[in-house]
Amino acid sequence: MTPLLVDLDAAAASLSLSRRSVQKLIYDGRLPSVQVGRRRLITAADLDAFVDRLREGAGHPSQLAIVGGRQR
Repeated sequence: MTPLLVDLDAAAASLSLSRRSVQKLIYDGRLPSVQVGRRRLITAADLDAFVDRLREGAGHPSQLAIVGGRQR
């Protein structure tokens, strides 16, 4: 069974990004997350939706790219 919620480390591994990049995406409001107790978790559905949004914007000049945790 695939987990419904993943921690930041697992999300970062799934997206091939650093933990800090995932934290920045959450802080910037580009990746939703939930708080459960003291843990910050991301739903598998939100990870899929984030990747879909990246694909939709690929090649579009107004779309911002993620490079080293900074937007360009």
